[in-house]
Amino acid sequence: MRLKIEILLDLVALVNYKMFNIFNNKLSKISKFYNLHKNQDCYIFGDGCSIKWFDIENFSDKIGIAINFFPFHKKFLKTQTKYVSFVEPFYFYPFETIWHLKNFRKKSWLDNITKTINHRQFYVKKIFDEFKNLFFFVNLSNYPTLFNKKNIIFFYKKTHHPQFDNFFTNAFESKIDPFSGSIRFSISLAIFMGFKECYLVGCDYTHSPSFSGHWYEKGFGKKNNLQNYNNLFFEIARKYIKIITIVKENEKSDYIDYINYENFTGKKLNYKENTELAENSFLKVMSTWPGYEIF
Repeated sequence: MRLKIEILLDLVALVNYKMFNIFNNKLSKISKFYNLHKNQDCYIFGDGCSIKWFDIENFSDKIGIAINFFPFHKKFLKTQTKYVSFVEPFYFYPFETIWHLKNFRKKSWLDNITKTINHRQFYVKKIFDEFKNLFFFVNLSNYPTLFNKKNIIFFYKKTHHPQFDNFFTNAFESKIDPFSGSIRFSISLAIFMGFKECYLVGCDYTHSPSFSGHWYEKGFGKKNNLQNYNNLFFEIARKYIKIITIVKENEKSDYIDYINYENFTGKKLNYKENTELAENSFLKVMSTWPGYEIF
């Protein structure tokens, strides 16, 4: 068994090596962003439900890095967002895989997956052409479906830069993949770009109490048990960038700095439902995914 695992790891290492060599030109494009915003501040916009209470216009004074579907917020253009991250591998393909984990141990793994048409990827692709002034950071696995888009920066495993930063070395040595998951990647990108301070907006897993759900879904979201969400990653990242998460009234964060929305903006919380924040056409597309509660 141990020999099989070692052989598998060797194959993975070989694939990674080949990927870097084959797509060297594509991956090297990210190097132009190295320290591009040295000593500046930024916002990182997540898709959490707390966005429903915030007036996005109050976050227009700093450069923004958006995660996933935030560009579909009606007030997105009121921000100074320049970068958008889609980190999920193989996301922009015609079909998506749905894992059914509830009875995973009771059945063959093949019985726990189904394929569904990826309606979201067709819709999301539109913004690559609509927002030509933005840079989209996308996992290299999506290259076959996006190779003709000029404003896409592909990444794979680690930033392709000859001066591999101490942060990334520190993370990998701690068995933390800084490019696994949207919040990790976005903060890693901010560090790579040289930002000295970042404010997390709509990153509700960092709140206490922590909430699941998205601004484009209906309702207030649901409490979860993610109080220690990514705390080891944040412990490493905070050595290289100051991180502050924006929370609602009576909320805090257990492991990173936080500030109340009203204290930060001088404005009152003002809840709006998803139908007020996004176009109906976008919500209809999102409703095709079985995990979302849209209407």
